[in-house]
Amino acid sequence: MTDTTHLSSEAASEALSGNTLEKVLGLLGLFTPTRPALTAEKMAAVVGCSMATIYRYVKVLTNAGLLAPAAGGTYVLGARIIELDRQIRLGDPLLAASRDPMVELSRRVGENLLLCSFYGNNVVCIHEEWPDPSYRTSYDRGRPMPLFRGAASKVILANLPPHKLRDLMLKHAEQITSAGLGPNWNAFKSKLRELRKAGYCTAAEEVDPGLAAIAIPLFDGSDQILGSLSITQTLERFKSQPLDKKLALLRETAAKITESLEDQASRFSA
Repeated sequence: MTDTTHLSSEAASEALSGNTLEKVLGLLGLFTPTRPALTAEKMAAVVGCSMATIYRYVKVLTNAGLLAPAAGGTYVLGARIIELDRQIRLGDPLLAASRDPMVELSRRVGENLLLCSFYGNNVVCIHEEWPDPSYRTSYDRGRPMPLFRGAASKVILANLPPHKLRDLMLKHAEQITSAGLGPNWNAFKSKLRELRKAGYCTAAEEVDPGLAAIAIPLFDGSDQILGSLSITQTLERFKSQPLDKKLALLRETAAKITESLEDQASRFSA
């Protein structure tokens, strides 16, 4: 009997949806830290398609270097992903614009900082400055965060376009309600409007026990949401420091990031 209990049902759903290209790339979402290797049979069982189809998809991904054959007839994520990760580290505009301002802020205040971006329904940390090693967040670089919990995620959520928010409410109403963001569309919309108007979000122990954070949104020159910048602290330290001071420092840093993004855009378009 095929065991699929440890595989993400959401990843399986994404692998089944959309056009052929989306289905092929959706297979990559089935690989997790707890299940780094999968057979073709396992993939077929999860997404519910024929072996012939799975083998075609796997062949495409293997030829592209996104999957690689491994022991026991399994497949693992391929070395091309490492190459792409290097390219992101060197060339991602948001990361390039944020790195120096984050280092400066971290040195000034000695606090731990997270830079987050998003794609689809996922928020992910793309960079961190972590001068205080006495504690860690479980959502370090590359691990997707809960979309409806935590300051870094919710401040992004609050700035998504209305049609995207409505779609999220239709598909994830139970999670939204559980996160305290409202039992229906009107309540959800109202809650996010409050966050958007405030221009920041705080959260305590929503993601990691004993930790709290304050986050602000990051925008490009056209006011399109790009991600979030947050200060993460122990709950005790978070409560002992003035919120206004942290917020002012984050906004000062965000302004530098936006200015750098605009400079990059000007150079690329010249």
